[in-house]
Amino acid sequence: MKHSNRKELEKEYWEELETRREEKKQRHMIGKKRRYEEEEPKKKKRSSCCISSIFILLFVLGVFSYFYVQFKEPVMKEWEKRKVQIEELQQKAEDVKGEGEDLLKDGEEMLDKIEETQKKVSALKQALLDAKLAFDSLTKQNDPDKTEAEVIKEEIVHEKQEDTVNENKYPEDYVPYWLYQMRESEPAHKVPDFRCEYFGESIYLALGGQTDCTDCLQDYIYKANGTFYCAASGGLNGDGDTNCPGLLGYIDQCYIWNGEKWEDTVIE
Repeated sequence: MKHSNRKELEKEYWEELETRREEKKQRHMIGKKRRYEEEEPKKKKRSSCCISSIFILLFVLGVFSYFYVQFKEPVMKEWEKRKVQIEELQQKAEDVKGEGEDLLKDGEEMLDKIEETQKKVSALKQALLDAKLAFDSLTKQNDPDKTEAEVIKEEIVHEKQEDTVNENKYPEDYVPYWLYQMRESEPAHKVPDFRCEYFGESIYLALGGQTDCTDCLQDYIYKANGTFYCAASGGLNGDGDTNCPGLLGYIDQCYIWNGEKWEDTVIE
């Protein structure tokens, strides 16, 4: 009795289990079908979008290829033309640079020749001035009746050589070439900073001298052509080199060099 009931229970169990499996399978199939029905339109839509994108890309590539073929040749011709022009301009620039270098060399050679000529001219002028000073000394010795002031005035007024500079003909920033040379080669206490009028002519004064030397010449006076004239003060007796006693008392108008031009000043 018991065995029969057990067999029936097992049979019912398996039948129920089989029924549930069938129901689960049917539900799975129904769900799969529903998902397919829902996703199919989306897939179709995505496929159509991809196809449209491919067609648009192909269209763009076709348009680009068309314009590339149409404009490639004229653009390349224009580029070659411009390239040739650039090369020509570069060659012209090189030629101009070479000509400029040649002109610069010629200019430097000309400046060297001018400088050599100036040195020769300066040497010749100095020789002429030395001869003039020697002649003036002989004239002074042959005429002892003249006073010292008259001799000094006569030497300044009658010295009309070609290299004598008349400052009234030049602007206020004019500096003689010999003064430029002195600033580069001579000590500072010997370089004139003042320009004064003396009997109608210009003289240049370097005042102050060496403060650490009591018996040295303190004032140096130059003529308009750069020739050393005399020392007005300093020395053993305080009278300079005695070649121009009282000269500072005859000075009319004086100017001082401020680095750019001559300015009015007074020497005390």
